[in-house]
Amino acid sequence: MIHYTAWINLFVLALKLFPSFNEVDNIQVKTSWRNLELIGMHGNVQAMHVEFVTLESNRTLLTYIFIPWIDMSLTNQQNDISSFFGLPEMLCVSPFAIINQVTTPDETEHEVVLKEKITTFIEEFFEIEKYAKRIDYQEGYTLGDNYQVMSMRQYPYLADLSIAVPGSAHLDPMIFKNEFSNTMIYVSMIPDIGKVISSWIKAGDAAELYAVIDIQDELLRKLEDYVLSASSANDIDERIKYYEQYKNELIDLFISYKLHVGIQFFYCDLLRRLLYIPAGQQTDKEIYTHSVYGNYQPKKTPDVVTDYMPGILNDLKKIPEAKFENLAELIDMFDAYLIKARKNPGKTVEGNIILGGLPEQYEPSKEELMLAEIGECIRAVIDSVQEQKLRTYCKDNELNGKEVAYKKYTFIHYDVMGSGRFFYVDSVENVHLILP
Repeated sequence: MIHYTAWINLFVLALKLFPSFNEVDNIQVKTSWRNLELIGMHGNVQAMHVEFVTLESNRTLLTYIFIPWIDMSLTNQQNDISSFFGLPEMLCVSPFAIINQVTTPDETEHEVVLKEKITTFIEEFFEIEKYAKRIDYQEGYTLGDNYQVMSMRQYPYLADLSIAVPGSAHLDPMIFKNEFSNTMIYVSMIPDIGKVISSWIKAGDAAELYAVIDIQDELLRKLEDYVLSASSANDIDERIKYYEQYKNELIDLFISYKLHVGIQFFYCDLLRRLLYIPAGQQTDKEIYTHSVYGNYQPKKTPDVVTDYMPGILNDLKKIPEAKFENLAELIDMFDAYLIKARKNPGKTVEGNIILGGLPEQYEPSKEELMLAEIGECIRAVIDSVQEQKLRTYCKDNELNGKEVAYKKYTFIHYDVMGSGRFFYVDSVENVHLILP
């Protein structure tokens, strides 16, 4: 079980150091756990409120609300995902929490400057830009048991769904829980008649947290001790020394549990932020990356099947060239591989998000990949020949009406620093050809 409140408390411990580490003497940080009902929601946890308050006027300039990953409903239903706190802004869903911001009107120029400094810090500290970046958008499709999706916006850890509900019917939002994994789902059910019903659904845990579930308590304890130990080090150079020492201790822990280098970097970079070490110091991503992956060169060529499965190269060499005179041979080979592909289909597996994969990843078999390559050769021949010539050829070779159906795959790669280059299926297209 992921202890989301404990992770949020760790961030709060570090946030309290903001005034001293940023030389902002006229600000204090107040924190408190409060009931979700205060912000129009209902669930089995409380939300952490972090207030940045001026010492002179005791005015709250900014409030950040951190909500653990959990199933929740909106008690005061709203039509807009960004409106359930009155005048807040939902910044993002991170692996640790749903993060929201509430601001108050500015009264002085000094307050404007303070707010800018706080918001800039929060955006880097919680990597807001990374988690708020939309990675997919779809509309007008069917999900699950014929549920009509008006729109679906997907972010690294949020799937925002708008579902059309016929009449005034009521749907249980939990029916969408199995449609996504390792993310939070925000579902707005929009009926023809009546109010919009909105809910938050927890579909698993963030991959970065699940990866360390066996050492979660020890890791939390270490990170908390590190923050407390470095809390008196106002000098950046001194904190960098702490970081280098603590980073090595963390890496030793991760290696002892055989955790992937990608996980090591995630938590070492988290430690950097907890200790208020700006990116660009000797501990930033680029320098850390160079130390573990110094020979990196970007791939500048298209991702093809031999990148995805290098061992298929010898089989590909046996495919006849995509020429008109080879069409019959290509079709015979296609039929042979169609039987092989049916006997040895690919499979959908749980993806490794840390290594660039999707929550679910399709892995085609070699036979399916060969079938696709042969099918593309046949399609190339068909497209290059005049229809009448092709019709005559098919008649002479008893191929009239012959169906050639296969899945065409495209590929994509991700370079994971410290780990390597990983290739995945990017898209699957159903191709259906009929010879004249």
